[in-house]
Amino acid sequence: MDKLIFRFSNHRSQGNFTSKDILGGKGVNLVQMAKLGLPVPPGFTISTKVCDFFYKNNKKIPKKVFQQTKKEINIIEKITKKKFGDLSNPLLVSVRSGSRVSMPGMMDTILNLGLNDKTVVALKNKTNNGRFAKDSYRRFIQMYSNVVLGIEAYFFEELIENYKLTKGVIQDTELEEDDWDGLIENFKEVVKDKTKKNFPQDVNEQLWGAIGAVFLSWNSKRAKTYRKINYIPDHWGTAVNVQAMVFGNMGKNCATGVAFTRNPSTGAKEIFGEYLINAQGEDVVAGTRTPQNLLTIGKFMPKIFQQLKKIFKKLEKKYKDMQDIEFTVENNKLWMLQTRSGKRTAKSAIKIAVDMVKEKLITNKEAVLRVDPNILDTLLHPTLNEKAEKKIIASGLPASPGAASGKVTFSTEEAERLKKFGIKYTVLSSMGVAEAEPGLADISDQILGGIFFPEDETGDAYKFCNELENLIREKGGRIHVNTEIKKILINKKSVNSIVTDRVEIQANRVVVAAGSWSYLLLKKAGLNIPVRPVKGYSLTLNTAGLKNAPGLAIIDEDVHTALTPLGNRIRIAGTVEFAGFNDDIHEKRIDYLNDMLESVYPSLFSELNHEEGTLWYGFRPMSPDGMPYLGSTKIKGLYLNTGHGHLGWTLAMGSAAILSDLITNSDTGIDSSPYLASRVV
Repeated sequence: MDKLIFRFSNHRSQGNFTSKDILGGKGVNLVQMAKLGLPVPPGFTISTKVCDFFYKNNKKIPKKVFQQTKKEINIIEKITKKKFGDLSNPLLVSVRSGSRVSMPGMMDTILNLGLNDKTVVALKNKTNNGRFAKDSYRRFIQMYSNVVLGIEAYFFEELIENYKLTKGVIQDTELEEDDWDGLIENFKEVVKDKTKKNFPQDVNEQLWGAIGAVFLSWNSKRAKTYRKINYIPDHWGTAVNVQAMVFGNMGKNCATGVAFTRNPSTGAKEIFGEYLINAQGEDVVAGTRTPQNLLTIGKFMPKIFQQLKKIFKKLEKKYKDMQDIEFTVENNKLWMLQTRSGKRTAKSAIKIAVDMVKEKLITNKEAVLRVDPNILDTLLHPTLNEKAEKKIIASGLPASPGAASGKVTFSTEEAERLKKFGIKYTVLSSMGVAEAEPGLADISDQILGGIFFPEDETGDAYKFCNELENLIREKGGRIHVNTEIKKILINKKSVNSIVTDRVEIQANRVVVAAGSWSYLLLKKAGLNIPVRPVKGYSLTLNTAGLKNAPGLAIIDEDVHTALTPLGNRIRIAGTVEFAGFNDDIHEKRIDYLNDMLESVYPSLFSELNHEEGTLWYGFRPMSPDGMPYLGSTKIKGLYLNTGHGHLGWTLAMGSAAILSDLITNSDTGIDSSPYLASRVV
C-alpha cells in the first residue's frame, strides 16, 4: 500500500499542491500554509485512500495506519513538547474531515481530544486555569458523544440551559469552574445512560473512535445530499486531519474567528469576518454568542490584526482567489487553522474575477472560468434595491441574493425534533409576530422573528389544584391539611407507615411528591437524592379593561422569562436563586420582572396599577440534570415523583401516568429510563 499519512508543520511538510485528491482540500492547504511559513499547528493528514479502504473492507482501518499514526503523534509531541495522554503536560488534538472540495458543515469535527478525568487535572495545573480546562473537557465530551457515540446533541444542550437557568445566567462564559465540574458529571451520566458504557478514558481509544467517525460522516445523510446537489462524486471520499490543539478559550488574550479576504456578498476588496474573545471555533457559528466584526479586533489585538492583514495578502497571492480563513489566537499568538477558496454570491464572483484581472493576479481566461455558469441565473432574479431606504434590525452574511419561497425553520435538528413529536409550529417573521400578538406592535422593530405553537395552552394552577382536591374527595380519597410528616417508618427494607404530627397512617405503598422538601423526607428514610430548592419569582398584575392586554403567552428563552395572560391578569415569571429555603425577597428580582414587562409591553406597562400587583415566590425542586425522579427506590413500596424544577405542573399529568404504570407494572408506553428514580436511589 502507498504512503497513507502526510505530515504538515512549520518544521517539515509532506505533500504538494497537486495532491488534493489524496490529501483533500484542507490537508493540501495546511501543507501549503506551513510551507509559506505561516503559523500552523503541527499535525498530519490520513489520506483519502484510507477512506476508500475503510468502505471496501467492512469499515475497518488498515493496521499500517495505526502504526504510522503512532509515529506521527510522537513527532507532534516532540514539536509541541507535550505528550498525548500525559499527566503533567498533555497534548490535545483536533480531528477534522477534508474532502477534495469544500463541503462546509457537512462532515464531522472533534476538538480537545485527549482529555479525560486525569488529563483535565493536568491541563488545569499546567495552565493554572481550571475554568478553561473544565470548559474544554465538557466541550470534548459533548462533541465526542454526539459525533462518535451517536448521542443527540440536545441532551447536553438542555443540561447546560437548565443549569444556566438555575444559576440565573445567560452566557456559558458566566459559568465557573465548579459549574463545569457538575455538568461534566451530568454529561458522563448521559453517556452511561445512553450507551450503557462509561465515557472512554483511554486517549488512543478516543482518537480511533474519532477517526472512524469522520470517515463514517462521508456517507451521512446530509453529506450525501450536499454531494448530490453540488455534483460531487461519492467515490472521492474524505481525508482526516489530526492536528495539535491551540486554544482560543483560555482568557481575554485569546480569540477565535473566521474571515474572508474579500467581501463574499459584494466582492469588495475589504477584510470581512467575525471573531470572539475567549472562545473556540464552534462558538462563532453556534449562535450562542454574538460575534464581533473582525475589523474591531485591531482595538484589542493590534499586532494580531496587522499580522492577519499580511497573511491575507500572502494567501491571495498564493492561491489567486478570495480565501475563507479560520484562525485562533492563544495567549496573543496567532495560529492559522484553515484556508480555502471562499463561497460567494454570483454578483461578488463577477466583481472578484474582474478585480483580480485588474490586479494581475489572474488572466482574462481564468476570470471567465472562475464564474460558475450555474449561478448566473440568480442574477436574473428580483433583488432588493440597494439604494432604497431601509431600517436595519439585524445583519448577517447572505447565502443567496435572490428570491425564495417555502417554510422557514430555525435549524434542521430542531425542526426534526418538533416533527418527530408531532408538535405543530409556525415560524413567524417580525411582522408575523406582531400580527399574531398585537400587543407586541410597540416593539416590532426590535423583533427578528418568533415561533408560534398553535396548540400551546396556559392554565391556572390554583384553579387546577382546587378542582383536583374536589375530585379526590369525590373518589373517596382523604386529604390531611396542615399536617407535618414526622417520619416514614421502614420495616425490613419495606414501607410500613407514615407518622405525622396528628396521626400514624398505615401504608405499604408511599409516593413522595413533596417538591423541594422531598429530599428532607427521604433523609428520614435513609435515602439521599440530589434535589434541592431553587427559588423562583413571579409577579401578577390586573389587566381588566386595558386595551393593550396580550392574548398569547410570550417566552423569551434568552433571558428565561415568561409573560403569560391569565384571564384578566398577566403573570411575569423568571429568575432563580440558590438560597436554600430562605424566605427573603430580593428587590432586584422584582425590578427585573418589571423591567422585562416594560421592555416587551411598554404601552401596557404604563397603564397597569403596580401597587395592586401580587408577588409570589416558590421553591422549585431542581435535579442536577433537570430531569425528574420517578418510580421505585431500594426501599420496597417507596416511590418518588419529584425533581421537576420549574416544569412541575407542565409535567404533572405525564409524570403521574408514568408513575401509575410503574407501580402497577404496566407498560409506560415510552422509554421511561431517563426519569427513573433508580438512577440515584
